[in-house]
Amino acid sequence: MKKKILIPIIILLIIIIGIISYFIWDNRTISVITLDINPSIKINLNKKNEVKKIVAVNKDAKVIVKNISLKESKKLDYVINRIADEVEGNGYLSYEGFAEVIIHTDGNVTDESVREMISKSFNEDGVAADIIVIKNITNEDKKLAKKYNINPAKAAYINSVLKENSYLKVEDIATKSVGEIKNTKETGYYCEEGYILDGTRCLKEKKRVKASSGEICPNGYEDYNGICYERVEGTITDNLKCSSEEAVLEGKTCVDTRINDAVANCEEAYDFGLDKCVKKTYVGEAEEYCRITPGEDLLYNHRCLGRKPTINGGCLGADVVIGGWCYDTSATSGYEPDWKCEYNGEMWLLGPDEGNKCYIKEYSDVPSYSCEDGSKLEGKKCITVNKELAYNERICPDGYTKVNMDICINLNKTANKESGLVCDYPDSKIIDNTCVIYDAIDAKNN
Repeated sequence: MKKKILIPIIILLIIIIGIISYFIWDNRTISVITLDINPSIKINLNKKNEVKKIVAVNKDAKVIVKNISLKESKKLDYVINRIADEVEGNGYLSYEGFAEVIIHTDGNVTDESVREMISKSFNEDGVAADIIVIKNITNEDKKLAKKYNINPAKAAYINSVLKENSYLKVEDIATKSVGEIKNTKETGYYCEEGYILDGTRCLKEKKRVKASSGEICPNGYEDYNGICYERVEGTITDNLKCSSEEAVLEGKTCVDTRINDAVANCEEAYDFGLDKCVKKTYVGEAEEYCRITPGEDLLYNHRCLGRKPTINGGCLGADVVIGGWCYDTSATSGYEPDWKCEYNGEMWLLGPDEGNKCYIKEYSDVPSYSCEDGSKLEGKKCITVNKELAYNERICPDGYTKVNMDICINLNKTANKESGLVCDYPDSKIIDNTCVIYDAIDAKNN
């Protein structure tokens, strides 16, 4: 009797265990997504691409994860949208208001689908997202991630930066934000601990004061020549560009070489045509003379008058007899005389810059040349070499125009300026309606 009762119980237990095992197997982790937006987050997915668990990898991520409930929805796009909301609300965007995101996927979900979800989530709130996809993670990346308590995707990105910039040490950038690491990768600049990289400067907050009122463009628009145009970030390419059209790209460095004439160190004037020093000595006043028919035309009241023969000892009209010839002596008659110099029996015409004075000129070789502004002297030329790191070219979407190396604007879509906030302090930024003032120093590089 007992045996007959035991058999159904065993069968029931097998069925229950099978059902439980099925649900456990069906809900096991199939795919993993790691995100780094300064907070480092790991998302585990089951085979239906439903979110099974959200893991906070670092301290910043705990603030994000605790506010997201999977009871509302386990859909991946919902979870990513909530992460984007929490990132924005907790102040984890870059100073310029952009989201810098590193992603890595492992399993059934694709990089491209995750990229689209992240981009859409931020763009719906008017936030541009710069998304970096990490394809492969090595054991070296995992060791670095464990040492600095960051996710492996960020560690892989850091290692890629270190390989391109051999002068950097891992501790220089390991604890920096994604945006700072990206800036270091593109420019080669970095900051010591406690400072935040901003272009080629390092900033450390000193104090906060109330921002004053002023006119600004609405969020998502750029002031260009006094008009607010819709703006977007261009897509970063691998093409390196220089800010100066004259610069030549050498590796990752833009070399701008300018060649100008050196300054001739002459005691007096320098004759560019003859490449000589010239000394002028005053020898007397110049004389007027009539150039067309010298010795015939009459110099009269600083005018040259043409002579006419007399008729029966007289002249026609208002002409007068001077020296046996008739001349029209009215103020507008004749032509203006030229000037001449004569010295030691030699005669020459004055140049246009000599006035009414006569000089003799003595030429001599230039004793030396020099350069201004620290240029390098080579022969008779000054060589100025300016070097700067090249930047990665950005490509604007269709319909947008690039107005500098980073900004793309839509010239057909404008907005009116609105009352906003202004920070009138140097080395300052407006954050959360407050003027944040920084101590600024030059960033380090190679």
